[in-house]
Amino acid sequence: MLSERDSVNSTKIVILSFGRISRKHYICTPPSQNGKRHSNPQQTAYFNMNTTDNKIHSTPRTEEAGTDKIQKPDVLHLLLKRIAAKDDYTIGHLYANGKLVCDTLEKTDRGLQQGMSTEELLRRKITGKTAIPTGTYKITMGHKSPKFSAIDYYNDFCGGYMPRLLNVPAFEGILIHRGNRKEASEGCLLVGENTSKGGLSRSKPHWEALMKDYLMPAQQRDIDIIITIMADYA
Repeated sequence: MLSERDSVNSTKIVILSFGRISRKHYICTPPSQNGKRHSNPQQTAYFNMNTTDNKIHSTPRTEEAGTDKIQKPDVLHLLLKRIAAKDDYTIGHLYANGKLVCDTLEKTDRGLQQGMSTEELLRRKITGKTAIPTGTYKITMGHKSPKFSAIDYYNDFCGGYMPRLLNVPAFEGILIHRGNRKEASEGCLLVGENTSKGGLSRSKPHWEALMKDYLMPAQQRDIDIIITIMADYA
């Protein structure tokens, strides 16, 4: 039984249609020796989100597939539901297309909202000690972090390309990354299991699963990634 967790009813995510992201950036998918990516249609993978575990799975398309082609989804929708607000940290649940995948740890929720004026956001914000505004943001997987690419683990795992939230008002450089204590973040989203008060455990395997099962496949297939952050305190 995890600490600070509320009972969570099955969450139904409504997937909206957003504009396509025109720029493609393939991470952890090296080109062939001649510098071009493989384009053999027999090797092209399409992704099916209509599975029992809600992960994005690849199904190779062959010339014989005919009417059995799988249509790729338009959006991967993450939902971060904040469920416990404390004086110096915030605990949440992270869902991917309706499936609970891990817990989250953020800085203090000071009531910031995406629609507030910049002046109001800055008035409420305490630098390095404030969770980002609630709202909906696009995530890019094409950002190579100077900080994390200098760390061997991240450089080996994903070349230092980190999931980054775009256009977060009054904040810059908001990433989703590993971390077990609130001190590991100045506003970024930490993932893991909330097994202790104010902290996470097993952050590494949960972050890797989020990347491998959801974020990397979505990015490689040019699927938009959206995150909605909301407060749901009892």
